[in-house]
Amino acid sequence: MQEIISFIDNVDNFSSEHVKKLRPSNIFSFNIFTHKFLEDKKIEHKIAENYLKEGDREKIFEYAINLWKWYDDDFFRGKFEFENISLLSIADTSEFHQMLIREIFNFFVIKRIIEIEHPKTIILSSHFAKIVKQIDNKISLEISDEQKHDFHMQWEKIPLRFNVLNRSISIPISRKRFNQFKKIFEFIIGNLFGLWQNFRNKKPSILFLEFNPVQYLTLLDNLKNFNGNIIFFNRRRPAGWNFSSIKILRKNNIKLISSELSISKKDKIKIDSSVDLFRKKLNELWLNESIFHDIFKIEEIVFWPIISDILFHTYEQRITEYLQLIQTSKKLFSELNITCIISLNVLGETEKTILAANNKKSPSILLEHGASNFLPTISKYDFVVQFPDKIALWGDIQNEYLSNHKKIPKDKIFVTGSTRHESFFNATKFSNTNTDKIILIAPQGLTEFHGNVDTNTYLRLEKLLTKIFEITNKLSNVKVIVKMHPTLDPVNAYVKTLIHKLDPNIQIFQLESVLDVINSCDVLLNINNELFPSTILYEGLILNKPIINIKMMDEEYEFELMKSNAVLSISDKDEFEESIKKILFDNDFRSQLIINGQKHLKRYFSHHLTASEKLADTLMTYDKK
Repeated sequence: MQEIISFIDNVDNFSSEHVKKLRPSNIFSFNIFTHKFLEDKKIEHKIAENYLKEGDREKIFEYAINLWKWYDDDFFRGKFEFENISLLSIADTSEFHQMLIREIFNFFVIKRIIEIEHPKTIILSSHFAKIVKQIDNKISLEISDEQKHDFHMQWEKIPLRFNVLNRSISIPISRKRFNQFKKIFEFIIGNLFGLWQNFRNKKPSILFLEFNPVQYLTLLDNLKNFNGNIIFFNRRRPAGWNFSSIKILRKNNIKLISSELSISKKDKIKIDSSVDLFRKKLNELWLNESIFHDIFKIEEIVFWPIISDILFHTYEQRITEYLQLIQTSKKLFSELNITCIISLNVLGETEKTILAANNKKSPSILLEHGASNFLPTISKYDFVVQFPDKIALWGDIQNEYLSNHKKIPKDKIFVTGSTRHESFFNATKFSNTNTDKIILIAPQGLTEFHGNVDTNTYLRLEKLLTKIFEITNKLSNVKVIVKMHPTLDPVNAYVKTLIHKLDPNIQIFQLESVLDVINSCDVLLNINNELFPSTILYEGLILNKPIINIKMMDEEYEFELMKSNAVLSISDKDEFEESIKKILFDNDFRSQLIINGQKHLKRYFSHHLTASEKLADTLMTYDKK
């Protein structure tokens, strides 16, 4: 038993006075940032996540998934609807999940510490105090940090991305400012280049949701003979965001829809008059706490007070956006002849609203856009099956999994190949003629989606990177570069800082073309710290790169990629210096890996050079049905 313990979850405004108040050996760090801070200050502490029990992480994930559609409870039906669509259902599911799983994770960690240590007093932040009060309100609490808790809502800050001197720059700005900028930008671009969709045009229309035209250039080229409209509806990032994308839109006569600029004056008046009504309804809804207590309960403890404020704030701030989105979605289906809807996911605000407004039941196709190679043993983590109508897959491996294991009807599956990777298959394969060998290190994005990432993950990554750099620094004529996941968040920033701390001379790419970066290397070294292989592994195979996949997980999963020896797969706990030397300098070994990789690609990707043509042919048939 510990009489007094301290929970440290944030050190942004940690002063020397805070440090003096800490009691040695009774301190718990809750993330890599607090652990490193305390370690640097030479303050003895424990890593809080180590108190989780076996099976807790699976529980955390399952609790989060089970709350995805909390608004489907009978109590909420009809209470928050506009044009027969619930405003509560529009919120981005992925954003909600990642916020929720972090909070549930902290809830479990705190609960386990209390169960083991039985403290009488806890020194902690005001946010953690909410959690402790729900678990045991008899514990004395001493608030050390009153600052507002950051829930890291993914879409509250949105990156503005642009190129300066051939370098990609990204500046995160608030959602409100982004929407203001986007509205002005789209108004200018749309009018200047004649990109707005004419709602009086009744020709058959294919509707693309949240697509980057640059990534799908070949598909759009194959749709140029479509006797109808190609329409892009993008809210998260303008379709015409740079000169290249605007050129593609104009060349292919693609038209745009805006949820802010497409609504009529009459609709705008209706929306403006509804905002106050729904804000009032939201307040009334949140006052009825008992219904939320019944839904948001974990291990028979009410979890609702921990996330109540952030959910209320999110909905309140976005009510106008959601009303505009619903009104625009209704207008699309009432005034245009939408014959087919194409999306890259079904969890985003735009996608969920369009699919809910699809009263004419136009066919919708989910386009696979990231690597997936699921196994029955980990199928509960599989979200590729979250689609309402049809799915277009990259190849036979995914098809067999969905057909045989998930029992998805064959008429719901198209095997088209990857339209976004035709540029990879068509690319001129770079062959390094310099004396220096280039190793490209690609750490997977560290996400909390599955509840597996914690302080120990970062410490393991640091140990692995240190080991890699020690090996590569001993090799003459070897250069190391890094390609980070394009996600912009504190986690990626931490990893970038860590890499430069270990080796300040390493060049790090993040927003640059992944094709160009991979093409420039001799060996791709992928750091596999998530459950599934990453897309960059397959992109490396396409570009004929020998690949080392270093797994940072203790579990062994027999993915097809590993079984076919398409990559050299090893553990971060292995001694792999000889493996790195072999893949760099043994030409026979390198050649055999590349041959194995090409064999695997034939099963993983169908229609290597004709995926866009095949998908376009399918899409153009819908105007005849």
